[in-house]
Amino acid sequence: MDFHITNTSTGEYLDGEFNALPGSYPIPISGTPGYYTISFILPDGRSCYGTFEL
Repeated sequence: MDFHITNTSTGEYLDGEFNALPGSYPIPISGTPGYYTISFILPDGRSCYGTFEL
């Protein structure tokens, strides 16, 4: 599964990939305060996204 995280406050971003097994997967981000968006591309081509604030 591919992912893309962007800190919309600073423009900082991170792209990556991980094995989509059930459970949790830690995604390392800088910890810089701001508003973030995160998107995932699922193995079947669908995408999911969300937002959060640090």
